[in-house]
Amino acid sequence: MSDRSRLVGRFYSQYAHDFDSISSSEDQNCLDRTINHLFRRTMVLRFLETLRHSEKEEIRSVLDMGCGPGRYLVEFLRQGKTRVVGLDMAEGMLSIAAEVLAEFDEDRWGLISGEYLATDVGEQFDSACLIGFPDYVEEPIRVFKKLREQGVREIYASFPRKGGFLAWQRRARYRLRRCPLYLYSQTDVDRILDAAGMAGQYEIKDLGRDMFVRVVLQP
Repeated sequence: MSDRSRLVGRFYSQYAHDFDSISSSEDQNCLDRTINHLFRRTMVLRFLETLRHSEKEEIRSVLDMGCGPGRYLVEFLRQGKTRVVGLDMAEGMLSIAAEVLAEFDEDRWGLISGEYLATDVGEQFDSACLIGFPDYVEEPIRVFKKLREQGVREIYASFPRKGGFLAWQRRARYRLRRCPLYLYSQTDVDRILDAAGMAGQYEIKDLGRDMFVRVVLQP
């Protein structure tokens, strides 16, 4: 695992419970909910977009890269997926994910600790979820190329947008915590996906702070 990946993993292991509280409304007080409504609306929008596209019969298995506390995995299982696997570099996140997934049959889900480019997941998947993942990836072109080579049919990804006060303050906050962070323009996203061999096979939706990307790869 690279030094950059170790920094990301360490940051999110320490931040795991606070991050999970963003997704779990039962743990939020009134102030938390107000802050989330004002500043984290994009997180809800990309969640809904992902579930809208993944909820179809031909998508039976999902690899969730940067799965965090497992909230997407839970929803994929509730959609009826036969197999979901979460990959994350933060042990603290994986510990929470294991707890929230415990209600489901163990043969339907799995968790892997590691960095995607250095990990053999050992399975094939119909789709891959990369929500909040490109934020911390130094070589996104290699990631998307590997997914294409592994036969993934659909990809759901989010790219945090460059520019604006919120992007600036997020970059400053992560720099103070020594956690790598990558922000993108739409031109950057087009360049990455085109270089990965996905030209003409993706659509980009503006969610404000993020761009939501859906890739449908031709067989």
